[in-house]
Amino acid sequence: MKKLQIISLILLFSIFSFGKSNQYESSYTSIDEHSCSVKKVYENGMGAMSKCENFGSIGVGLSSDDGRDELTLFRDNKSYNLDISQTITPLFTQLGKKIEWRYPKGQKHNPKSIIVRLNIDIEGETQKDRKRVSYLIVSKITKNRICIVEKVAPQKNQNQIARDISNRALSITCLSDNEINKKIYN
Repeated sequence: MKKLQIISLILLFSIFSFGKSNQYESSYTSIDEHSCSVKKVYENGMGAMSKCENFGSIGVGLSSDDGRDELTLFRDNKSYNLDISQTITPLFTQLGKKIEWRYPKGQKHNPKSIIVRLNIDIEGETQKDRKRVSYLIVSKITKNRICIVEKVAPQKNQNQIARDISNRALSITCLSDNEINKKIYN
């Protein structure tokens, strides 16, 4: 009897989760360095700040400095730096080439979250031991805040897992608010 109840709960949860994922859709914008316009080159020559394609009323800024990429979103004369090097890792990083904007079906003007790829260079004892690991970073977008809520490790169905998390991102605490998750090193 207990097994039947557990199976019923799993099926109910699956149906509920599937219904939720169908309530959201995606659009994409480029953050490829070739599609963004450079606004400032840093004095040390080790990086630059660029403006990328807006998504509706949200502006997108990309900065690279000393081998670390950062993403900043702009809305209503406010900037929201995702602060990847403090929230996720201080290691060398490179963002992917696009942002996936997630929003309720038919509400493209009202994004609730974004997903970006973050490649992290993991150091090894020797040059041969170094490797690049590709994570997906999920951030929520609320009226007053934009922040990272989850880092999805490489795994089977990584993209779908990130989308499922993004669909419920509004109910997830920002990693920067959680001292345990303040820094995630690999």
